[in-house]
Amino acid sequence: MGTVTNSGTAALQFAGDQPAQDVSYGNRFFHPCMAVLTAVLFLVAIVCIAFFHYRLPFSQAASVAGFVPFTGAIAYCWWARRYKLLQACSLPFWASVVSTLLKFPLYIAARSQVALKDNALAHIDRILRIEVPPILHFMAPHPWARAALALSYGTLFPLMVVAAILPPLRFRFTAAKELIVATCFATLVGAPLFALVPAIGPWVVYGYPPAPLQAQTQALFLSLRAGGVHLIDLNEPGFVCFPSFHVLLAVLSAVALCSIKPLRIPAILVAALITVSTLTTGWHYVADVIGGLALAAISVAASKAYSRWETARLRGGPRAYRIS
Repeated sequence: MGTVTNSGTAALQFAGDQPAQDVSYGNRFFHPCMAVLTAVLFLVAIVCIAFFHYRLPFSQAASVAGFVPFTGAIAYCWWARRYKLLQACSLPFWASVVSTLLKFPLYIAARSQVALKDNALAHIDRILRIEVPPILHFMAPHPWARAALALSYGTLFPLMVVAAILPPLRFRFTAAKELIVATCFATLVGAPLFALVPAIGPWVVYGYPPAPLQAQTQALFLSLRAGGVHLIDLNEPGFVCFPSFHVLLAVLSAVALCSIKPLRIPAILVAALITVSTLTTGWHYVADVIGGLALAAISVAASKAYSRWETARLRGGPRAYRIS
């Protein structure tokens, strides 16, 4: 174990216990970038509440208290100079903060008055010759498969939590940072796409009865489009149809978990089941799924580009150092 000091900043370089699969350089760029992004998203949240007829109840605003354990752990690790553990705490902290604030651009996009594009998305499906009703008809005689896929649809949130926490705890810091960057990029690109291509869901075109949660999502989305005052519930169901954020976030989570070798096949399998379930449960058009997959691929490429940029700057700079 060695110590490298640069202009009064102490950093530990762990030669022995750093996993060979992940060499993570210092965060002289990452943490400031996250701080700036958080400030920008906080301003977006203020604009959302001040100009788009949203209200944030105190009970929801108080949910930021959930960040207190993270900040306490980060402060202790910095005081104790446990830099490796500091990384393991700070990355889930950023993931939690930005995932909360990234909901506000989507709330703003939901106020879009662009005409609904359900018919256009269904037309794309017809061109592709893959439509939702035949998929539902094919699944009808297989209740066990339908139940399993319906259960898979609900596993997205646990998958996201595991992807945000486990790679940092296993010291796969690059994968954890790339997950955060990819999620931010995807949401900031996906929100304008949602505003330009607003849609409810395939049940409004094909006429099958929506499930209770689908009906609730439809009512929420139409209420947001109506422009009236809305009390924000940060735990309310998603309302984005195109691109499918269910598919997008499942893929990004699986990519992060692939940094842990024993989890590669399970993570890919769960993400694949979630992707298929968006169709077998009738939640999304095929075009939504393709849009989610495409945006996920672009977002992963953007996160890899960020990692290359950060690594090049830290390796080449005169004050480059490692924090393991």
